Amino acid sequence: MAYGSNIFTGGTPTANAAEAGHEASYAFDGIWDTSTNYWYAGAGGGPTSWIKYDLGVAITKILRKLVFQVNEFSNAHDYDPADYTIDGSNNNSDWTNLATVSAGSYATGEKVVLEFANSTAFRYYRMNITQTGGTHAPPIIEEIGGYEVIPNINYLKYYRRTRFPGSITGA
Repeated sequence: MAYGSNIFTGGTPTANAAEAGHEASYAFDGIWDTSTNYWYAGAGGGPTSWIKYDLGVAITKILRKLVFQVNEFSNAHDYDPADYTIDGSNNNSDWTNLATVSAGSYATGEKVVLEFANSTAFRYYRMNITQTGGTHAPPIIEEIGGYEVIPNINYLKYYRRTRFPGSITGA
């Protein structure tokens, strides 16, 4: 399956809590493998926190793959998401579950890849963390990327040739 470029660009990231200097926008800045730009829920977040992305007014996408990077601090797995859901919404209040992870455990700095079946385009996407690796530790996420499936170009050329002969040049 082929995926397009990151859909989490040009919109608005938010979170229920963030420590000053580590706001939600750092998790969507496109900078992977860094120990300085990351979202940290901080004392206001605790182990139960959420981070979401608003694609913008009248913009919806069908998210099929989410990649996030856990923190690169050695021996800091207390801050990694352990139990969480990936959800979509079009009104920012009614959420549809797309994926659920329980007891996730990751290597330091690991890029976690989640692929799931989703056929609905949503404006808002949220990672809802209900437990981190530590009992009371707030989550740290270094980066998050979201991806749509791109259609098979060869199939489209075949379909257009057979359904609309002469409508494609150079194919």
